[in-house]
Amino acid sequence: MLHALNGRKARLGAFRGAGTRVPIEDVVTSTIFGPLGFMSPEDRRTAVACLHEAFAIRQPSSTGDVQLRFWPRLPLAHDALRARYVEPDLVLTDADGAVLVIEIKWGAPLGKHELAAQWEALSPSERRRSSHLLLVHETEQYREAVEIDAALLERRGLSPWRPVVRSWRSLTALPLAAASQGRSEAVRLWATAVADLVRREHRFSMHGWDQIGLRAVEELDWRYVQPWFGVRSGVSELRGWWNDE
Repeated sequence: MLHALNGRKARLGAFRGAGTRVPIEDVVTSTIFGPLGFMSPEDRRTAVACLHEAFAIRQPSSTGDVQLRFWPRLPLAHDALRARYVEPDLVLTDADGAVLVIEIKWGAPLGKHELAAQWEALSPSERRRSSHLLLVHETEQYREAVEIDAALLERRGLSPWRPVVRSWRSLTALPLAAASQGRSEAVRLWATAVADLVRREHRFSMHGWDQIGLRAVEELDWRYVQPWFGVRSGVSELRGWWNDE
């Protein structure tokens, strides 16, 4: 799929008109992250390290293989936020058990308490060593939903929860990350193809007001951080680590 999109034989935007419910996020997830499943364990570990670097997430300490689970159905307790299970787009687990949960949006809104349910589905030991990534077009669009989920998890005693929200444009840094992480030709080719895809397709995606000729709203990446000094009115403060891309 990467080759078809980069060769202009297909365009992600075309999937929007293919039916009443087009799983565009699933197509994007498979296209960008699917190739990792065909790499050698060493190359896959390098590719995951490149993703951590591009997203500015703490690097895993494990030197073993990384397990990829696409759309896993994580079971929930009977009194959980959703019935029966929740399904993130991708879960990466290293040899030491550290988890990176990835939720992908290509313009669609988050479901009700979608992120909170994903975090709740992890075991207490997993939550202590996990990272939670939301990958989107416009980071600011999801701020309110993340704030609501953060307050909910705090009330349920499941904090601290520090989701990382990143723009798709972060992936344009993959080739540089690949160069810094090693000399794997497979990883270099994948990183270059993904960066090319993001540069090309991001131009054709929905950007809210910017599509009707108004001044574009500055897009920023941010991270939810619970302040050390406590909670005001039962809701944690949202502090941004703002970086223009």
